[in-house]
Amino acid sequence: MKFRKLTIENYKSFQFPTEIHFPEGENGKSIFLIGGMNGAGKTSIMEAVNFCLYGGKVTDIFKAINRKEKALGNVRVSFELVIEMDDHSELIVKRTWSAGAVDAPKAKDLDERLVVVRDGKRVSVQNKRMWQDFIQATIPPGITQFFFFDGEKIQEIAADDHSEVRLKSSLESALGIQYINSLSTDMLYLKHEERKGFIEISDDDLEFKEAELKKEKAKLGQKKKEHGSVSKDLKHFQNQYEDAKNRFQAIFNAEPESRERIRENEKKRIQTSNRLAQVENEIKGLCEKYLPFCIAGTFFDGIKQQIDAERETTHTEAIKEHAAELAKKIVRVVEEPEPIYKETLSREKMLELEKRIYRTLKEGGNVAGVNKILNLSERDAAKVLNQIEGLENSDVFMIQPLLEEKKELETQIKQIETVLQSGAASESEKALFDELQAEMESCSTQIGRKSEQLRILEEEIITREKRVIECPEI
Repeated sequence: MKFRKLTIENYKSFQFPTEIHFPEGENGKSIFLIGGMNGAGKTSIMEAVNFCLYGGKVTDIFKAINRKEKALGNVRVSFELVIEMDDHSELIVKRTWSAGAVDAPKAKDLDERLVVVRDGKRVSVQNKRMWQDFIQATIPPGITQFFFFDGEKIQEIAADDHSEVRLKSSLESALGIQYINSLSTDMLYLKHEERKGFIEISDDDLEFKEAELKKEKAKLGQKKKEHGSVSKDLKHFQNQYEDAKNRFQAIFNAEPESRERIRENEKKRIQTSNRLAQVENEIKGLCEKYLPFCIAGTFFDGIKQQIDAERETTHTEAIKEHAAELAKKIVRVVEEPEPIYKETLSREKMLELEKRIYRTLKEGGNVAGVNKILNLSERDAAKVLNQIEGLENSDVFMIQPLLEEKKELETQIKQIETVLQSGAASESEKALFDELQAEMESCSTQIGRKSEQLRILEEEIITREKRVIECPEI
């Protein structure tokens, strides 16, 4: 796979959306060196690649938001990476953190959003875990430090006494060699256990071995008895949980939700509502600024025609007003600076020519007079025409993606509200709702505790049984 383009927005020194292209070299290799002054953003580029691929802690993301944008209330960071896969298909990964419309936002308010597009088709958000597994299998995070690194840290890596060990561990992880090492260790252990059977036991140790075996068997029996008791308790809590769950489903006709899940849904609903309000304000602003003029766009042609007609009428009137002076100037041009005719015209013919030119200018050609409705100056007319052109070429079509996002947010809010309102309506039903929720949470806690106790006991039983096998009766 090869990186083709990286887009960074509102991260550290990259205040506005910045695209960084990675073209392929003549030899088909993709090795890139990024240079720049201190603070120019070299390290930020590598951080952006890692954040886009693997995500990151919201505290780190929040601290790295551009200070100017954060001061303006824009708490949103975006990374987009375009990748060419080995089969030449295109994969686009876009990861965004946004706090929405929250007053005095903090790191915990950031909501992560991952969008994956493969060959122009968007991958469902439900596949986020699958995508992360794919990335980590393709580019293990343990070896990225050897492919994306800061040149200024080369000396630090070289001076690190453990760098060779870390490199070896990372490469073994990438190649799966650690499984071979594990198998080798297991083989040594099995050989060691096998040799124990050949160790001679003296007669003086037999009595001690028998006592030790009896003691281990007693402990083993105790642990098995305790295991049975804990298993019985676990089964009791599991049955109690299933009973409460069935009663909940029968009464409220819905799957039960934990209190933590309900709080998460409420928080998500508030964040989604805030983002919806922000989107609606953006749509409203665009509508107030451009939409009325775009609706009245058919009237612009008439206004432009009227301005052109009034301009031409003004020019014609100016010519008529100064017809005498213009006629004299035109006649002088006939002989100055160089005569047009070989024979010099007499004064009488010059006067006759001047009269004819004067009459022509005074008539104003075939242009009919236009009623000056707008009566704009040349400067104001140019301003109006410039404004009309700007409105005709405005970004009013940016409303479309905002409308799509608004529709998606409204659908999410309805889904969350449906989950939140699926509970009880009356006071008695609410009390029963809380009672069943509390009972299921208590059972769930006990199930977790008993399961852990059971796991520990099973490990101890295996250990005791192994000791009993190692100390057979003689």
